[in-house]
Amino acid sequence: MRGTDSPETAQTIIDGERFYYNFIKPHMSLDGMTPAQIANLPIPSADDNPWLTYLKTALEESCSV
Repeated sequence: MRGTDSPETAQTIIDGERFYYNFIKPHMSLDGMTPAQIANLPIPSADDNPWLTYLKTALEESCSV
């Protein structure tokens, strides 16, 4: 892949893919729902960017602890 000029860059891409798979991507085994929906996480509206919504939620949660 272009842009993976260092192990850190490659790890960032892998982490992003893992996040997408584990939170945003609908799964057949979950009847088309996303893992985030099953976990009752806030679901972004169609106009929102799901990545940004989940990142903001994570930051708010970590700052409130």
